[in-house]
Amino acid sequence: MRKQDELIFELLKWFANKGNTRPVRSKDIQIIGYSSSDIGYHLILMDEYGLINCERIVSRTSDRVIDVIPFFLNAKGQDWLKLIETPNLTTRPRIGFIDWTQPAALAA
Repeated sequence: MRKQDELIFELLKWFANKGNTRPVRSKDIQIIGYSSSDIGYHLILMDEYGLINCERIVSRTSDRVIDVIPFFLNAKGQDWLKLIETPNLTTRPRIGFIDWTQPAALAA
């Protein structure tokens, strides 16, 4: 499976509009054009990037994260959503090729 930046952007918006901090399963998130396995994989990536607060489900045989139960966007996720929605930004940042600790640096 390949990382799709557009899906991560859609998930950032989905969580921003969620309206509560209750946990949600990836299979219960519906975004047109994406399967629940696509969404689940990208939620794990968002956890790795530190964009969401979630509970990790770890394999019994290794330390591998096999699923996450997300609650909400954390401050870093909100900062990235704000940056992505900046009207004068000519190109969207590519997730995974940037320093996630310094989101404001891309706006310069």
